[in-house]
Amino acid sequence: MNVPYQWSPRTVSTQLFRLGHLALVGVPGELTTMAGRRLRRALQDEMGLLVESDVIIAGLANTYADYVTTPEEYQVQRYEGASTIYGPHTLTIYISQFVKMAQHLAGSRSLPAVSVVPENIKDQVISFLPEPLFDKAPSGKQFGQCIQQPPTRVNVNEDVRVKFISGHPRNNLLTEKSYLTIERLTESEGGNSTWRVVATDANWDTKFLWRRTSVLPIYSEAEVRWQTSDTYPEGTYRIRHFGVSKEWSFGGTKKIKYSGKTKTFQLTKDTKK
Repeated sequence: MNVPYQWSPRTVSTQLFRLGHLALVGVPGELTTMAGRRLRRALQDEMGLLVESDVIIAGLANTYADYVTTPEEYQVQRYEGASTIYGPHTLTIYISQFVKMAQHLAGSRSLPAVSVVPENIKDQVISFLPEPLFDKAPSGKQFGQCIQQPPTRVNVNEDVRVKFISGHPRNNLLTEKSYLTIERLTESEGGNSTWRVVATDANWDTKFLWRRTSVLPIYSEAEVRWQTSDTYPEGTYRIRHFGVSKEWSFGGTKKIKYSGKTKTFQLTKDTKK
């Protein structure tokens, strides 16, 4: 289908890396178990690898090109076979392509220069999720300001909860960044103290919760929760929050980065606070 744009890629990229006895295969689709075995066996034989497990298939690499089944699985037309959109010989073509790439790595074959690159339709993607309108900080407060501070002393295994004046998280998804950091004060060379990040929103020990606290005016807050444990050393800590606010002005709306931090607190194994 081509409405409102091409639903499936016309051109896909393939990748093959060799690190010693290990081969890493970048496939832009989802392989069934048997399809994966056939691809691994073909590359094992071509590259002279000792065991099949030396070939690691990294599926869904760079783009999504649906499923890849064996010709036999395609004929049955169950879920995976019916979702192999390029036909019954999809796996055969992938195997042929990766064998050629393996021969190129070995120096026994030359590959032609790339003349067609995968199409990038990121700017054409339609979203049915409306954009956040705008954000406003309560009177006398500012974005990133901590409105619920941590206790001055926290015992290991206790839960720390803090709150900040916040903008809508969808103003900026902070890709490859974090809405929060847990930081510990450490001494560096020369006796200088620096803050070291020990956890982000990617850690299991942390949670980031956002909520609207008022619709008119539009206020919101972010809550950061940190479940401490004995994997974190005793010491001085602080919690920081990062975000982007969408503020209204006579010229329209503008997005402004902000950050905030809590007061410092002590993480200790003492039973008395």
